[in-house]
This record gives sequence, C-alpha cells and structure tokens, in this order.
Amino acid sequence: MSMVILIIFDKILTKIIKYNSMAVEGINLPRTEAIPEAEARDIEFLLKKQIASAGSNVSDTVRQLNEKYETVDTPQTVTRQLKQGNIPFWKVLRIADVLGYEIAWKKKEPQQ
Repeated sequence: MSMVILIIFDKILTKIIKYNSMAVEGINLPRTEAIPEAEARDIEFLLKKQIASAGSNVSDTVRQLNEKYETVDTPQTVTRQLKQGNIPFWKVLRIADVLGYEIAWKKKEPQQ
C-alpha cells in the first residue's frame, strides 16, 4: 500500500516540478477550453433531474458522497461545478453510485 502512495506522490510531484519549470521559463501552461454555456446548463439540468428523480437533493447527495467516500465536498462546490459544466467524471460516477444508479456506455444506433 505504501509503495502505491509513493508512486502516486512521485507522479504528482513530477507534474508540479514540470509545470513550475514551464512557468519560470515563460512557457504557456496547457488550458482546457470553456464549455459552451448552453451545454453547461444541459449538464446541470440532467444531473439535477437525476438527483431529484432519486428522491434526493444536492445537499443530501453531497452528504452521502462525503460519508461513503470520506470526502469533504460542500453542496456549494458541487452546485458551482454543475453550473459551470466542469464537474469531474469520477464525481458523476460517485453521484450515480450513491443514488443507486450506474452509468453505462451504449453505442448509438447509426443515423439514417
């Protein structure tokens, strides 16, 4: 177990050193594109709809997340991530889990 922690720590430290040296050298750091506002609203609506249909709300869901996964998220943080459309996929998977869902990838039918 401690070996895994050391490997993860080493990878994180290596990235920090890499980005710090890039910043010192004046190299622009990689940025992610902002999601279009309408798409962010769609993501927020979809997730809040699923939370509500499970008989929950964001506050209760975050409390369940914190209990199950030993995290310290706040409802405000998760709401902000939903509104901005930048909620991490791993968190969406955890939300689905605490609500009693699983997310499955399904191949689309070819369009005619």
